[in-house]
Amino acid sequence: GSNWSGIIDDRTSKNYMPLTGLKSALQRVNNLMPKGKFDLVLFDACQMTYLETLAVIGPEINYLLSSAFV
Repeated sequence: GSNWSGIIDDRTSKNYMPLTGLKSALQRVNNLMPKGKFDLVLFDACQMTYLETLAVIGPEINYLLSSAFV
């Protein structure tokens, strides 16, 4: 898979947010939320949803819903 290099692309700068950047963003937002975690995160592309992704962001979310197909 290719999600190890980045998961969210910025087509104007041609850069990617790495998984650690996504985890950091989730942590910062979670600190502001009353329950402390996102209840649900949705990925709409199958390449976003690898076990490596869940291993990194899993502690910051309760549920992950993802697409099996692009």
